Amino acid sequence: MLYPNKDVPEKPANEVEKALFSCDFSDTAPIIAYVSKMFAIPSDMLPENRRKQLTAEELREKGRAHRERLRALNGQSDESISEISSTTSNLTSTESLDESVEKTKVPSQTDEVVQPKSTKETFIGFARLYSGTIRVGQKLYVLGPKYDPAFPDKYCSEIIVENLYLMMGRELEALKEVPAGNVFGIGGLEGHILKNGTLSSTKDCKSLAGVTMESAPIVRVALEPADPSEMGKLTEGLRLLNQADPCVEVLVQETGEHVILTAGEVHLERCLRDLRERFAKIEIQVSPPIVPFRETIVPVSDNQPNKEKDNAQRGLVTLSTTNKYCTIKVRAVPLPPNVTSFLDKNTITIKSILDEPQHRNKIETQSIEDEEDTFKDVAFKGNSILETDEFLDQLEAEFNKASDKEIWKDVVDNIWAFGPKRVGPNLLINHVPNYKRKFSWRKYHQEVNEEVPPEDNSSHKHELSIRDFVEGIHTGFQLATKSGPLCAEPLMGVAYFLEDFTVNTYDENIDISEIRSKLGGQIITTMRDACNKGFLEWSSRLMLAMYSCDIQATTDTLGRVYGVISRRRGRITSEELKEGTTFFQIFALLPVVESFGFADEIRKRTSGAASPQLIFSGFEMLNEDPFWVPTTEEELEDLGEKSDRENLAKKYMESVRKRKGMFIDKKIVEHAEKQRTLKKK
Repeated sequence: MLYPNKDVPEKPANEVEKALFSCDFSDTAPIIAYVSKMFAIPSDMLPENRRKQLTAEELREKGRAHRERLRALNGQSDESISEISSTTSNLTSTESLDESVEKTKVPSQTDEVVQPKSTKETFIGFARLYSGTIRVGQKLYVLGPKYDPAFPDKYCSEIIVENLYLMMGRELEALKEVPAGNVFGIGGLEGHILKNGTLSSTKDCKSLAGVTMESAPIVRVALEPADPSEMGKLTEGLRLLNQADPCVEVLVQETGEHVILTAGEVHLERCLRDLRERFAKIEIQVSPPIVPFRETIVPVSDNQPNKEKDNAQRGLVTLSTTNKYCTIKVRAVPLPPNVTSFLDKNTITIKSILDEPQHRNKIETQSIEDEEDTFKDVAFKGNSILETDEFLDQLEAEFNKASDKEIWKDVVDNIWAFGPKRVGPNLLINHVPNYKRKFSWRKYHQEVNEEVPPEDNSSHKHELSIRDFVEGIHTGFQLATKSGPLCAEPLMGVAYFLEDFTVNTYDENIDISEIRSKLGGQIITTMRDACNKGFLEWSSRLMLAMYSCDIQATTDTLGRVYGVISRRRGRITSEELKEGTTFFQIFALLPVVESFGFADEIRKRTSGAASPQLIFSGFEMLNEDPFWVPTTEEELEDLGEKSDRENLAKKYMESVRKRKGMFIDKKIVEHAEKQRTLKKK
């Protein structure tokens, strides 16, 4: 064990931070450890379950006792007993006495049946101790990733330290105590920590755990057991896999399917093998890999006619509810690419801004100074969290870089919501005349501006307005951005301007409260349909999930690597010759949907000389319109009416729609110019 030097300048203010910075291992220091992951090992590999090595004296004592037992039960002669004794004396310290008796084949009625080894998996926490000295039998608190010292009863549980281990490669050695500064294994955390967490002897400590991963899981498959009666085993196996692998995500979809999300093809193969051989131990049927897409829109040429009216603004849609009581006017506009990229990178910041009012309401009893410090630590898990005003100023600067600045003038102060899931790279912007939102995104999202007059409870009859349907409008926008019109994939880079919202005049005899309740669902549906219809007024595009590919190849295999990448619609971004070697460092971008079998093909083509490394790098637009058909004379002359040219975007869109059970407009008979009649026999 390494005992660190305690002579470190103590800059922090409280005792916990002092112990952390000085790596204090004294008995009075608080115990603080970070568990980075949970890993599973067979139970028979634990030190307490392994076969113990016997000393020479213990072997001799066991031999004497065994000979006495054999003499009493079998009545054998001293010669046969001495033969067994000579055989036993040649044992090594790692060979058991029962094995030697089995080798001598001495018949006995007391021969024991050899039990199979235990295949149960035990979870061990991989941890590092930053302060104090942890011992077996101590009581500690387990702090989850969402733990907040202001609410000590949430995301916190108690454990008793059962086992401590020194990790020596694959072997584990039992320990009684571990001082600060060491990496160790700890048992007894199953059921308390899912993937990572913090161990502490005090609740006055921030959680060191986070939920960020360097490579986001991007490839998903649906699983089901080959025998439907073994669904319980599959569920238990998925639970164990989710705890053992920090990079996998396990979820149950709305359709009831059990789905796992993995970082790539190789990671998927490893997870499936672990499920079949270690955790579930059943035969599993796996669906084809499910790769996510994104839907977006791009500007179109001025000569392309508008689908609505020639004199109307492109993307402007006006729809009324089924009962004609409300009319919604929405205009869809593509966001500038730099704004979309900025919103996509600052998802955590947007979430922290949205969570600030809720967080502030929970700490009303704290002082103002403590409250301001808490706001700065809302999303401490990320490294690029921006303050609210700073985020909005940067967003306004990104809008000022756009070519058409008139559209985006004062748009930041009128942002209604982000979507999908309230944090995505799509915007709902308020342009309704004479309606101002009750709150501003600035000043911690506090409610400002106008005060809504209290409702007169004495009468249910009053004039309806947009304020009565705010939630329905917001929900319809979220549904539209979560499931786009192309293939029900999330949208990216689309802004929706709510231009107008009108409520028709009612008869005085109509009960307003009854109408309000009936209109709630119709407002959601109408808003969603208006957003989808405005989306289709522009030129639609699919965005592909992309891998960044890093390959080292020699000069002999360089051409073959280029051929494989081009066949899979990849793009070479750079190529560098490493100094002093004959290897080229190739960097490329490869669509995830085309990456299955890519590593095997590279190795086959290069005879194992090149091995790619794939990391998810984001989404990139596929610049093909899925609804494109040849219309001009030049296109018809070059491609013909049947157009043998493959529309890749349409192929991807139809494959996703088919997987989701959506409608596909596909001809059963295509190019039917000749008919073959079979001759009757």
